[in-house]
Amino acid sequence: MQYRKIDYQQSLICSKYLGYLYDLSNPSADSCFYCCLPKGTICIIICLKGSYAVLKTGSWKKQPPATVFGLIKQQQHLMMSPQYREITIGFYPHVFQELIAESMSALSSEVTTDLLDLVGRRRAEQLLAGLSLATSDQELIKSIEKFLHSQLNAQKKDARLYAAHELISSSLIHSVNALCNDLNLSASRLRELYRDKVGFTPKEAIRIARIKKALERSIDSEERLTDLAYDLGYFDQSHFIHDFQSLIGLTPKQYFKNPNLTSDFYNYSRLQLSSFVS
Repeated sequence: MQYRKIDYQQSLICSKYLGYLYDLSNPSADSCFYCCLPKGTICIIICLKGSYAVLKTGSWKKQPPATVFGLIKQQQHLMMSPQYREITIGFYPHVFQELIAESMSALSSEVTTDLLDLVGRRRAEQLLAGLSLATSDQELIKSIEKFLHSQLNAQKKDARLYAAHELISSSLIHSVNALCNDLNLSASRLRELYRDKVGFTPKEAIRIARIKKALERSIDSEERLTDLAYDLGYFDQSHFIHDFQSLIGLTPKQYFKNPNLTSDFYNYSRLQLSSFVS
């Protein structure tokens, strides 16, 4: 599996709305099996060559050429066909909801959604065609810019969610009550806001952000594992272990003792499915 980040920072609109942009491929003659971990993000996956499938209810489900993937709350198993290539456009959910007319709650119960169902056939096919014909990163970015210009609805922007994201991602907030206090919202109003415009609860957003930060660390002893739990705002190690295992599918000890997983956090090829399946 090959993974390449695409630099989009020179584009004003992409740098404002994207969380990441990458080119992922499987150039081999064999299918590639890998694991996708919860990131608290949602992405548009455009298949330029081959196809990919998601393991669901015990069988592999082939996906449409343009899909929306994300909002997952536990690891998902994926398969790339031989000679596969995709462009993945990543967003944080509170940003992605500005692209669609529907509530984000409509996406939260499904692993994937056909992009055509969210933005219409014409715009989905225009994006697919533009990325397929691109011969450089600059042309890829121009196609994405055109799509964003056609879809973004500035009236759907909610400053409260942007503020909440900054607080959670910077580790300044470890509880829903603290988030409510900072945003001056009741717990019920905050849950309603998240359900409609993010797709999962504020508690789940905090939990995913914590575990995502844990994955970036290097832990080589039981003592440091305990310190990590406290650094992430957990009152005890047992709650940290529970959250970690529910999202990742492994205990922290199993994860951090596996050099294939922890050798390089930013190397996408580390997420080979064999590392997660005993």
